[in-house]
Formats: sequence, C-alpha cells, structure tokens
Amino acid sequence: MKYFSFPIILALSTVCFATATSVSDFEYEIVDNEVTIITYLGTDEEVVVPNKIEECPVTALEGHSFSTNGVLKSVVLPSDLLTIGTRCFYQCTNLVNIEIPDKVTTIGRYAFGGCIRLQTINIPAGVEEIGERAFVNSSATIQVDESNASYCSEGGVLFNKDKSTLIFYPPFSSATQYVIPEGVSRIEAFAFSFCSNLKTVVLPKNMSGIQNSAFYLCSGLEYINLHENIETIGAFAFSDCTRLTNVVMSSVIKIEDLAFNKCTALEQIDLGDKLREIGGGSFSECSSLKELSFPVTFRCFGPTFIDCPSLQHIYFKGNTPTTPFINSTQVSDVFAAPYPAIHYLEGTRGWKGEYKVNKEGDQFDPQETSNLLRFSNWWLEGVNVHPWTLPANEPEVFVSQRTVKDGKVEMTLVFGGALQSSTNLEDWDPVETASPYLVSVPTGGEKFYRAVSSEVVE
Repeated sequence: MKYFSFPIILALSTVCFATATSVSDFEYEIVDNEVTIITYLGTDEEVVVPNKIEECPVTALEGHSFSTNGVLKSVVLPSDLLTIGTRCFYQCTNLVNIEIPDKVTTIGRYAFGGCIRLQTINIPAGVEEIGERAFVNSSATIQVDESNASYCSEGGVLFNKDKSTLIFYPPFSSATQYVIPEGVSRIEAFAFSFCSNLKTVVLPKNMSGIQNSAFYLCSGLEYINLHENIETIGAFAFSDCTRLTNVVMSSVIKIEDLAFNKCTALEQIDLGDKLREIGGGSFSECSSLKELSFPVTFRCFGPTFIDCPSLQHIYFKGNTPTTPFINSTQVSDVFAAPYPAIHYLEGTRGWKGEYKVNKEGDQFDPQETSNLLRFSNWWLEGVNVHPWTLPANEPEVFVSQRTVKDGKVEMTLVFGGALQSSTNLEDWDPVETASPYLVSVPTGGEKFYRAVSSEVVE
C-alpha cells in the first residue's frame, strides 16, 4: 500500500473571522426581547457589536453610545440593527471604517458628526430617515443604494429622493467649485459647513432662501451670487467664511442674525434694492468691510456693525430705519467705535428726530411723552450724520412721505438724475427742480413722474 502526502497550505492572512467584543464592554437594556446598546465602555480600536446578547437581537444603538471616543477606528454593527441614535458616533475623530447594515431604517441627528477621518458611507435601501446634520463636519462621502425610496446621492453629495433638497456636501472634497443641480430648491442647514477647499458655489434659480448655517465655517468660500429669487438669508448662513470677499444680492428681503458674522475678508457687499430687515450681529466682526449702501425699502436692523473697524461710510436711500429697544434710556448698540459716517438723502424723514417710535417701529407725534417711545434718530447718538444726493447718472425716484390733506395728495419725491412728469405715460415734460420735490395732486387725479439720467437729457 502506498501513501501519498499532499502539502496543505492555509493562507491565514486572507481569512478573517470577526470576534464579537465582550458583552461586558457594553451597557445595554432588553425590552420586548430586543437589545438596545446604551453605552460602549471599552477602549478597543476595533469593535464588533454582538448580533445577540442574552439570546436577544441587538436592534438599536442609543444616542451618544460611542460619542467622543477618540480611540475607535473600526466598528462592525449587528446584522439586525434598525436604529443608529442621535450623536451615536459624534466626534469619534479616529473612526475610519463602518458599514451600515441592510436592516437599518433610521440614522439619528449628528450621528456621525465630527468624524473627520471617516471614509465612504453606504446608505442601504431600507434607510427611511436621516436626522439633521447626521454627517456634519465629517470626511465621509455618501453613496446611497439606488433602490432607496427616500434618498439619493451624486458625486458623494446627499440629496432627498427627488433631488429637491441638498442635505450634505462632503466638506473635505478637493473640488473648488460646485454647481448645485437646477432641481434643488432647498439647501439644508449646515449642508456646506466646514468646506475648506470650495471657493465658489452656483445656486439654482428656483431656490428662494439660504437656510441657517448652510455655509457656516466654509473657510474656502470667496464669492457668492445670491440671484434674483433669493429672498431670505438664515442665521449664521455665511458666518466665519473667512475668505469671502464679495457678495452680490439683488432681491434679498431679510438677513437674519449673525448671517455674515466674522467674515473677516469681506470688503464689498451689494445689498440690492429690496432689503427690509437685518438681524442682530449680521455684519459683526467684518473687519475689512469699508462701505455699505441701504436701499429705500430698508426698515429695521439690530446691533449689526459691532467690531467693524474699517467701516467708514454707510449710505441710506430711505427714511431712517428703526432698531429695537427695551426702554427709553437704552444706549444704542447698532455701532461700536470707531463709528462710521452716516449719509442720508435730503427729503427723507426721521434723520432729524421728526417723530417718535416704539420698539416695533410704529410712528408717533414727537410731542408724546411716554417712556415707551424714542425719537426716530435715537440710535445715531455719537455718530456723524451727513446729507447726500443720488448720483445724476443713476436715475431713481421714490416717495419719502405721502399725506392726504384738504382734498389733495401731497408727496415728497426724492430722486437722482433729471425729473420728468406726465399725465398719460406717453408725453414727458422736464421738471426743473432739485431733489427733494414736493408734489400736490387733487384727490382722484393722476400724474406720473420718472427719473432719467441727466446724461441722456443733455
């Protein structure tokens, strides 16, 4: 009988068996025969969460269960997992690898926030809910299973299924420009925050507003054009964009609190011709800002220009705006020294304290003595105020005051360029006058005015 021997070689390096981390490293609870991990207590770099504990499947990771673990590098999650809780892996700054099991349906708020070494995250088909800022300031690029009914991805960017909402842009992307797809109508809060390489973003035309903190700490951003459909800018929207030098807006109506706070390189901002309100601190600590011009529509602002040492001139086209106050002795906090020079148009009202206002901005007779009222120009204390005129080559006309008295409509017209009048909108006659111009028209009568460039007239 002959015996043959064959060498058997087992390449151990290519065979991996994941051994579950000891149950003693977890604090957990069992409810209705399902296990929820409350806290990971261990110190391992690689953790394998057991599929079962006490013969019951692990179906949930409680909020904060692994948060701020600076040692953790890799996690294997249980196959029956359904829920990843709020801030579950928040600030796990060394976490590199994690696979989300197919049965997961919910990823909580800030679940992977601050995971600055995390690689690609694959979102399975069954995920139905991703909480706010789930990936904020993480290095992950997102890949969503094509059969997922709630979300999709493109180039590592996370959207809702129909791509109407951009949820997350990977902040560590090397791209310097991003064109948001035209179908997007909303950018979620913090969607572009912490982007260090992105210099310009092109906004889609059907977007009407910028959400709170959408570009917060987007330190590479240099320029943004807020097109004619953008009407609101949320709180902290561009705060701490330290390389942002130029902003153009045409139809923005409201800028909320601290929207451009600490934009230290911001030198120019075109506020457009529709702005009505600016929240507190909107331009605070904008140390390079030199000049601003507010449109005639502007009505209200808070303590907006604190720590703006380079701001020298602010021009107002309309009547004096209001700023909220608590009582009649409150000191103005709109500006801080060194104060800029304020320029107002002759013919506009409120700059000389012609009336009083309450904290909501309603106007009252200047003789009123209530301690709930302040003179309209109270916030200008300590500031140099100067009249100015609109440029002759930039025609513009508006009504600064309108009253009905003795069967007549009296209006004060403030204008730049050359004034013309008409009764039929076809034949126009020059009005030889300077701004401001008092107009008196019988009630029910019609007369039209326009301003044209003085260069055209000549």
